[in-house]
Amino acid sequence: MKITKMITVCLTLAVSLWVCCLSQAAEFHVSRSIDLQVKLAEAQANGEDDIIFLAAGTYVGTFSYSSEEANDLTIKPEADLTPEQVILDAESLGRLLYLNAGENEVNFVIERVTCKRGKAVLPGAGLFLETAGNINIVDCIITSNSSYSSNNGGGIYISSANAINFNKNVIMNNYAKNYNGGGIYISSANAINFNKNVIMSNYAASSGGGIYVSLVNIIHFINNIIVNNNASYDGGLHIRLSSEFNFINNTVTGNKASSSSSIDGIYIGVSEHQAKIYIANNIIWGNDDGGDIYLTGGIVELYTNNYKGIAGSFKTSIGNIDQDPSFVAPEEGDYHLSLGSPCINSGYNEASNLPATDKDGNSRIINDFVDMGAYELTDSFSFDPHPADSNNNWTIEDNEFNNYNSAWKQGNTWTNGPNPIPLDFVSRAGFLKESGGTYHNVGGKQPDCWMPGSGE
Repeated sequence: MKITKMITVCLTLAVSLWVCCLSQAAEFHVSRSIDLQVKLAEAQANGEDDIIFLAAGTYVGTFSYSSEEANDLTIKPEADLTPEQVILDAESLGRLLYLNAGENEVNFVIERVTCKRGKAVLPGAGLFLETAGNINIVDCIITSNSSYSSNNGGGIYISSANAINFNKNVIMNNYAKNYNGGGIYISSANAINFNKNVIMSNYAASSGGGIYVSLVNIIHFINNIIVNNNASYDGGLHIRLSSEFNFINNTVTGNKASSSSSIDGIYIGVSEHQAKIYIANNIIWGNDDGGDIYLTGGIVELYTNNYKGIAGSFKTSIGNIDQDPSFVAPEEGDYHLSLGSPCINSGYNEASNLPATDKDGNSRIINDFVDMGAYELTDSFSFDPHPADSNNNWTIEDNEFNNYNSAWKQGNTWTNGPNPIPLDFVSRAGFLKESGGTYHNVGGKQPDCWMPGSGE
């Protein structure tokens, strides 16, 4: 995989140079909805790279940026804020966020924000991004956005980018009511990386309930959860590419395509006969009628995956199984492996692009052999209440979250541990509070084991 290594090095250098440039960018600090649009308008014409910092709160409205300048734009919260604390909300009044640099090599970064309730007869009701540069979407929640008429991308629409990176996002409950890409639609890019994302419960009337990608050279999917997405065709993923596809340690289950002639899980179509399709250590199982994988074109290698139904030809197939993966609590959204799962220690340690850690950040190889799927089994299962729940009454109250969040911000220790307080524990406490406060423990890996509701 020399080509892949070269591209990885180039992308790393590009990101490093990008960060250096951003250190000299113009900075705006925003706390009101009207000011966000004012600063976007200023940024698109000031001839500088720009960073817009958002204070905690909800920014109601529709926001746009359209520039003919080759200057980068970053939108992110003030330090130490989580996406649950910084919310962009269109209130179903139009497209939420429009960023268009045309053919200019502008780099866009969107980080640690919630983007919700975009609703439009336009592509990309939640986010629309067009640029010849790079796009980074990191640690965001993209939810409850809907595109209507013959438009693609309910949650996100991206066109004509160079390198695209999705890292640690939650893309859920988005709808392309009449076309493709319920969660994400991407048309034309050089390279795409999906790492540690949750793509869940999205819908497309046509193809690609979770994600629809076309006209792309190289794609990497590593440590992602792709579950319960629906479409007429290709319920989970619809992928069309020309050069290289790496699908490593992902969990794909519960997806559905309503058309009897389509695939429920993932569709991979390749335009070049010599393209490399490498699929290893995945759980692609339990997708409605068992139509898990459809392959057309390319040189396909399959190593130690768990799938039930597959269509298409392949060069290599080694160590693949067809068994119930025994998730901890899929009905509660917990796709960790239970003790005794056939996917434990059943993966291939020498898989190309094997990640060093799993979706939770745990070491990928714990007991000699890597596990299949997005999560590695650890010994840290617990049925205890969340540490923020100071009176252990299975309810996260406002004052409990505020105290826990404050301790995290100040770097203080917390009586119930773990210490230092992990950011994902703070995010989970905020999520539970905003979901009504009451929660239960389904017994999986922390903090994902704590789920809203009483569990009865």
